[in-house]
Amino acid sequence: MRALFFALAGLLTLAGPSAAQDLSDAEKAEIRDVIRDFLMEHPEVIEDAILELQRRNKEAEVAASREAIAAAEEQLLRDPRDFSVGPDDAPVQIVEFYDYNCSYCRRAAPWMKKLIEERGDKVRVVFKETPIFAYDKAGSDVGARAALAAKDEGKYLDLHFALMNAEGVVTPEDVERVSKEVGLDWRTLSKRMQDEKLSRLMVENLDLAHSVGMTGTPTFIINGEIVIGADIFALEQLIDQALADRAAADAGDAAAPDAAADLR
Repeated sequence: MRALFFALAGLLTLAGPSAAQDLSDAEKAEIRDVIRDFLMEHPEVIEDAILELQRRNKEAEVAASREAIAAAEEQLLRDPRDFSVGPDDAPVQIVEFYDYNCSYCRRAAPWMKKLIEERGDKVRVVFKETPIFAYDKAGSDVGARAALAAKDEGKYLDLHFALMNAEGVVTPEDVERVSKEVGLDWRTLSKRMQDEKLSRLMVENLDLAHSVGMTGTPTFIINGEIVIGADIFALEQLIDQALADRAAADAGDAAAPDAAADLR
């Protein structure tokens, strides 16, 4: 019966939509009865089909995301308006989209800070200010503006991680207080925060994030692969793989001259 079911399904798929039109009403009814009886006896097939559909949809989403990331590589990695840290040619290129009022972003922040401190020579991080909660949490927008304005003062990372370390909802008052605590002059900073260029950058960052598949913050892109959420295990795996790939490539480059010498 199971073989008959898949044979019927396969034949109809191969024949196309016109196949059903060529069948008599009695033949159609017979096929419907066979399929119904099979599904009643083997309901797990429906679950299998749903899982397969989800797998295919996921593969399609990943492929579309990779394509979008590749197309936007320059904007993701080389926009001079964003803050970045690490060597331009680092084997690991990380982009992070985040919001200062995102609890999962705060959960990932200590990991990011440690990563920069311990692997800063091998990792380059691009920070993308994307205040997705700005519509109901004013501190998200103010915090993003303050961090971007602090870039020229050399205080971006200090302010960034201080805001990520905050408890509860970050308010505009919190941003002012924390800015002062990290050594910024609030009067000067607040003037720079009004620059319309900052608004354009944040809007463009949000559009960019959605275009590459972001469905929430934090969203990370590591060497072209997207990770949504504070999945530290997945992030570490991608980083380790990138470093291993670079080590293998360097070893291959080093071996090539020796091989050429042997041939001579």
